[in-house]
Amino acid sequence: YVLNPLQMCIPNSRTRYYLLAKLDRPPNDSDTDEFAPDFRHCVPGVNLIQPAADADGHVDFERGIWHHDEVRQVKHYMETLSNEDAEPYRLSPKVLEKYDYVMDFITPEDRRTCCFTKGYTHYAEGTGSAVQLTGVIGKDPKTQENTRYFTPREVANLMGFPAEFSFPATTSTRQGYRLLGNSLSVSVVAMLMDYLVHRM
Repeated sequence: YVLNPLQMCIPNSRTRYYLLAKLDRPPNDSDTDEFAPDFRHCVPGVNLIQPAADADGHVDFERGIWHHDEVRQVKHYMETLSNEDAEPYRLSPKVLEKYDYVMDFITPEDRRTCCFTKGYTHYAEGTGSAVQLTGVIGKDPKTQENTRYFTPREVANLMGFPAEFSFPATTSTRQGYRLLGNSLSVSVVAMLMDYLVHRM
């Protein structure tokens, strides 16, 4: 399976390959079965948004689903932070001036975020989205007051970790981002495990 959380109406793009296997008999040395590649984008019994494909059959998960009306808005996964709590996550004027043009900014009303990697906040390009809290992206200026990174808790929310999940108190914010960036979408894995155990 090649699946993306966007298909489950979760506003985070994280396309991954998943292989499911179930042993229904002991292996035999004479088994020579070969399986042709068959990448599926749907799971039996699960209602998923199907990605768009071009004339050659190439699938574009992100742009095909980014603005789908069924995908939930990012604001439902965000924390309500006080000015003091938000301070460590604000983008400095230096970062905005130097990297604004390569960073991916979204608003709380958007229905997508880019894949968060272990380099989030450490590198500017291709490591995950940042939030412009007010104004219109591309029209209104980005400032230290109206932009910030997602918190580790918010990234965990977007990846489907349950509300009771938390890192040990000794885990730094940087370590939290790294661990989440090396993780999988819990929502997608839970769906596949349910299918594997109960219906496959």
